[in-house]
Amino acid sequence: MTGNDFAKLLLPLSGQARDQALLAHADCLVAWPLVPVRYTRAGRVIEVQVTTDVLAMGTLDAPFRIPTGAAAVQAFADHLGLRLITRLVSDAVWAAAAVRLAPHPLSFSRDGGRWMLSSAAFIEHNQHVEEARKGRAGLIAGHKKDVVLCSALALRANRVAIYGWHLLNGHPIQGLNAHRHEVGYCDYSHGGRLMGPVVLIDGQAHDLDAVLADPQRAPLLTGDAAPSALAFRRYAVPSWAAIPSAPTEPPPASEDTPGVDGAPALPVGLVALERLRGELGVHETPGPGTTPRVVEYGSGAVRGGKRLDLGNTDEPAWCAVLQGWAERDLPGALPWRWAVSERWADAAALGLTRPKSYRARAGDEAIFARAGGDPRHGGTGHDARVARDVDEAGRYATIGGNEGGAAHHGGEVLFTERDVTDPSLVGWIVRT
Repeated sequence: MTGNDFAKLLLPLSGQARDQALLAHADCLVAWPLVPVRYTRAGRVIEVQVTTDVLAMGTLDAPFRIPTGAAAVQAFADHLGLRLITRLVSDAVWAAAAVRLAPHPLSFSRDGGRWMLSSAAFIEHNQHVEEARKGRAGLIAGHKKDVVLCSALALRANRVAIYGWHLLNGHPIQGLNAHRHEVGYCDYSHGGRLMGPVVLIDGQAHDLDAVLADPQRAPLLTGDAAPSALAFRRYAVPSWAAIPSAPTEPPPASEDTPGVDGAPALPVGLVALERLRGELGVHETPGPGTTPRVVEYGSGAVRGGKRLDLGNTDEPAWCAVLQGWAERDLPGALPWRWAVSERWADAAALGLTRPKSYRARAGDEAIFARAGGDPRHGGTGHDARVARDVDEAGRYATIGGNEGGAAHHGGEVLFTERDVTDPSLVGWIVRT
């Protein structure tokens, strides 16, 4: 369904009925990529991965942004394996945004203020946003208020916290408001911005949930002045808001591999996935040589026991080296290889390969045959990281390098929607 189709669907609906209609179409959410946002707090360098835009239905080119109650925002976040943002992250998003839009308030007095809650207002405001965006891509901010998490909600669990709608000078129109509106409230100005489950602190990967529960580290994400854990870390999702096929929580951390600060480490595949989200759009330069970033992907890779140089290779194949680069320096990483066949062989020796019938999860690797070869038997192949679990219909998504061909500069890091019926898919490498 297109964004316009959803607009027509919602026009006669309001409140919980509207939220339920949207939740029933969770598989039609726009797949906004996650991009890195870096900021400094208390002398520490913080990096989170955030969606480039707020929750929307339709397509990347024609999205229909969907204000919903907080329960629906949380349900969508759970479905995607993501988290709601905080006030401090909202400010950091605006500072990092490639596309900054001035807020566009609609009339408050229309129909005694009730119109701003209507689907018609949602449609009108989305049209204003699209006209202002003018097709520009990348991290966008200033167009919506954010539904956020804050400790004040621990005492007001029946309320929603909203913040943001930054002016072009960086000042938010909406200060942190966690008391005025009931949890089911939403108007045209609200948006659901989400972030990934991993945070980098001074370059070290941490489980975001664990950080928010830690009084010493939580202020790095909440902005609170005194050491204190985030006392409210998720909105309740009632039975009417449950998405049947949703992975309710991300995969548990490994208990075998120690992580930073002595805490259990996240599965190597999830940390690698977060790194890859920050590389989306990186592409090689057609012709002799390649871009410095692509050269870096191969800086530690070996083929047949020998280290090679991507910079001296014309139009190199670099899908496997990208996956090795994403796992570099992580406990449990596979050897950093040039060839997909070598990476498959390494994984097979460790019992980590699975047949095509396996239902892969985010962080695993999808292995494909290429150019008449089969990497399971030493032939040519392609390797991409699973970015979204395989669902019941066999659909999933990946992030892979050296994809797109001539239409994408000869090779690019791309987010790709896929289906397990693809005849070139030959198996999986388990990384979670």
